[in-house]
Amino acid sequence: MLAFIKPKIILLDDDQSLLDVIHYYFTDKFKHSVKVITFSKSKDFLSYLEKYCYLPESPLEIINSFYENDIDKEQIIKTLKDLSELSAIIVLDQELRGEGVTGIEISAKIREYFPSSYISMLTSNVPNNRAIQLHNNHDIDLFVNKKDTDAIHNLYAYLSKHVDIIHKQYTLDPVDIFSKSIILENIDYILCRDQFLENIELTCYLTLSGNGDIAIMSDNGLISFWHYDSNENNFIAYEY
Repeated sequence: MLAFIKPKIILLDDDQSLLDVIHYYFTDKFKHSVKVITFSKSKDFLSYLEKYCYLPESPLEIINSFYENDIDKEQIIKTLKDLSELSAIIVLDQELRGEGVTGIEISAKIREYFPSSYISMLTSNVPNNRAIQLHNNHDIDLFVNKKDTDAIHNLYAYLSKHVDIIHKQYTLDPVDIFSKSIILENIDYILCRDQFLENIELTCYLTLSGNGDIAIMSDNGLISFWHYDSNENNFIAYEY
């Protein structure tokens, strides 16, 4: 992949113990491929969406725009920031005790302001006919019965399919972007890059040249630039 961002799975539920279990299970199952964030209060949840998940574009639109223009530091930083603010995968509880608002009502707000989000509902309190109506109207993409013994696993199974769809949106042929590059399709480079990235708490990265250089935004928002040394088969930090 020439570029990549970890999709964000954001959960809102008033049961903190359930959130802790889902966070542990998802983190273990998804490994390094997603970022899992949990909230027990709708105010904090919506504030996070507004600040970090507001871009409606698709990953491919952002990446194509990046490679269609001259690559400079300003554009790199902007694109990494844009990628980090894409809409998220949402998991809502329907009944939020003490909130005065339901998951369905929150989903309506999300659809209004964050239309590209994928919304799942983990609940046992929505009648089937109502659930079908909400799904057909594209208000909620997925319902999972909270009372099922395998509810968390079922939620993971459904969301993992959606994560796979998101990952495929980053698939660009290196030859189409860097026509004279040999390194980017070299197995030693790919293995070295993937191993290097696994050891970094990254949010997203971009390939900057046919020589394999990359720019990384880490989870703390810092951006770093890395030169690929083909002789040593490793990455060396540098100032862009």
